[in-house]
Amino acid sequence: QKSIKLTYVLIFSILVFSLVLSGCSAEATPDETTKSVETTESTNTPTNSNLFFEAKETKIILHEPAPEVLEQLGKETSYFEAESCAFEGIDKTYSYPGFDLMTYPTDGTDFISAIILRDDSVTTPEGLYIGADESEIEALHGSEYSSDKPGVYVYEQAKSKLQIIAKDGVIISIEYLAITD
Repeated sequence: QKSIKLTYVLIFSILVFSLVLSGCSAEATPDETTKSVETTESTNTPTNSNLFFEAKETKIILHEPAPEVLEQLGKETSYFEAESCAFEGIDKTYSYPGFDLMTYPTDGTDFISAIILRDDSVTTPEGLYIGADESEIEALHGSEYSSDKPGVYVYEQAKSKLQIIAKDGVIISIEYLAITD
């Protein structure tokens, strides 16, 4: 059982690394790197309704500035950074129990680009977790998703997407990804 979990974590890590590298395939133009999301003061919810994840009573919204969120989450368990391929500056990955939070730089500020769930210790706000039965995806997240192959469910909202992957009827990957054009 432990080796299966380790295998899933390894596969997941490779998937995340490939996503980071895929950003290197196209150069961003200056117009693409200056986009930001407006928020409303009363709810801290973006006006364009990007997807979000909650951890430690902190709402983490894709494309939102990262500094306040990172402060609320506290000290990460590990940290990784690399020169950004799509933006000017450094892409950063902060690991917390059960999930990774990734950022991209724009105009001297880091913004949230991805939230990668790593194990069953965390869930989506709707209650979905790694290891759950594939049938729970539609029950919890609805049937309005796109899919280019069996077992892959992609829910898009504004400039963000929630990608869920299932294999043999079991969820093996849950990722919140910012769409950066």
